[in-house]
Amino acid sequence: MRIFILFFFLSFSVHAQTTYSKLNDYHKADSIALSYKGSKLTELYTLTQNLTKDLSSDKDKYRSIFYWICTNIEGDRFSNSKNQQMRMKYSKDEEKLIEWNNSFAKKVFKILVDENKTVCTGYAYLLRSMCQMVNIECVIVDGFGRSIQSVFFTKDNLPNHSWSAVKLDGQWYLSDPTWASGYFKNKEYTFTFKFNEGYFLSSPEQFILTHFPMDQQWQLLDKYLTFDDFTQRALHYHFAFSNQIFVESPSIFSNQVMKNEEFNITLKVSDNINSEKLTLRYGKELNLLKAEIIASSKNNIIIKSKLPFKGYYDVHVFYGEEIVATLNYKSSKKQKRD
Repeated sequence: MRIFILFFFLSFSVHAQTTYSKLNDYHKADSIALSYKGSKLTELYTLTQNLTKDLSSDKDKYRSIFYWICTNIEGDRFSNSKNQQMRMKYSKDEEKLIEWNNSFAKKVFKILVDENKTVCTGYAYLLRSMCQMVNIECVIVDGFGRSIQSVFFTKDNLPNHSWSAVKLDGQWYLSDPTWASGYFKNKEYTFTFKFNEGYFLSSPEQFILTHFPMDQQWQLLDKYLTFDDFTQRALHYHFAFSNQIFVESPSIFSNQVMKNEEFNITLKVSDNINSEKLTLRYGKELNLLKAEIIASSKNNIIIKSKLPFKGYYDVHVFYGEEIVATLNYKSSKKQKRD
C-alpha cells in the first residue's frame, strides 16, 4: 500500500484536558517574543528573563518562550536525516547506538547554539531549559511522530520524535515546538517558518492522532490508546492541526467498500470552517472525487462519496489547497449472484 503525496532524535501518573488555544489570547506574549526576534542563545538566561519578566501568568510566560523558539529556531533536516540513518544502522547494536546517540547529541547542541537550527530533541531540550529558568515544570516526551514520511510503525521500530509536556496551573498540557515552527517543502532542505497554533497546548484527543509516547502516561487520556490502534488511525497532516479539521469516522486508515458503493467521512471541525472549501481527492494526480456534504453542524461535517472503479485508492481530505488527512480504500467489484 502506498501513499502518493509529496510533501525529526530523540524522560508520574497524569491526566489533563485542554482546548485549542486561540492566537489572540496571547497577543502580548507573542508581541514580546517577536521583539526579541534574531536573539542568539549564547545568553539564554537573559533572553528567557526578557521574554517573561513583563508577563504575570505561567501560561503567558510559556507562550512567549514557545513562540520565540518556534519563530527563531529552524529545523535541521540534514542532521535529522543523518541521525535516522545511523540509528537504523545501529538498531541491533545497543553499544554502538548509545555511542552514536552521545556523539550526535553534542553535535546537535553545538549547531543549535551556533546556527539557531536543530532537530526535534533540540527543540524540546531548549523549551525545557528555558521553562526551568522561570520555574515552569516541563518534560521531554519521546515517542513516535506519525507523518507522511512515517506512516506505519511496528513495535520493533525505534522512536523517531520528541515533544514536550508542560505543567501550568496544576494541569499537564502537550505541545510540539518542532512541528509548530514550520516545515520543509517536499524533499527540500530549506526550512519555511510558519507557526502552527494547533501544536500549542493541544487537545490530547487530537495530539494522539500523530504523537504516541513511549511512556503511555503522557497520552494524558483517561483511556490509553494502544500502539496498534495508533498505527491504524487515519493519517493527519500539519494542516489538520492548523485548520482544526480531524477525521472522526472512519477512524482507521484502511477501509473496504464496493465499487460505486456510497461511503461517509465524518469530520470534527472548528467553528470557523467554511464547508464549501472541503473537497475529496484521490490517487497520485490528486484528482477531484465527486462528493456531497450531507450533514453539517457547528462542529461536525459529513461528506458522502463513492469510488466508481476498483482497486486501492488513497482518498485525501482537502481544505482549499491544503491536505488535511488521508484514508485508504480498497474498492471491490460486487460479486454476481447465481
